[in-house]
Amino acid sequence: MMKIAQGAGAALKAAATVAVISVSLLSGAHAQGTASNPAGKKQAAKTPKARDAQSVLFLTPGGLYTNADIKANGRKTVAQKYPDFMAQHDAKPKPGDRVCPITDTKANPKLTWVVGGKTYPFCCPPCVVEFVKKAKTDPKSIKNPDAYIKK
Repeated sequence: MMKIAQGAGAALKAAATVAVISVSLLSGAHAQGTASNPAGKKQAAKTPKARDAQSVLFLTPGGLYTNADIKANGRKTVAQKYPDFMAQHDAKPKPGDRVCPITDTKANPKLTWVVGGKTYPFCCPPCVVEFVKKAKTDPKSIKNPDAYIKK
């Protein structure tokens, strides 16, 4: 009877170990290591689809957005060029202020992007994304930078 109890205890312990490993693998915890990562080192996360989409958007020409623009922008996405940019939206620009071509809020001269060989200031990085999309899909809607000044 004692051997049966010991055998059952060993089986329960083995099942518990399998359960812990399974939960660990499902949750992404690899502290003990795995067959593909025996040392249990942290591995870099795969590139999200959004980052891939931004690379395609910013690093391929189209419409008004040219290879010369890509070069002028440092062959980077807006997130790479301005990784720590903190937007401060001013919804009440004064006459003569440059405004963001997307939101019509005051543009920040420290956040610019070249499109069609011309430099445009923006209020925040998401507006750069929208503007480049617009330049590629509807180039006729893009005005000269001087058109984006509060009157």
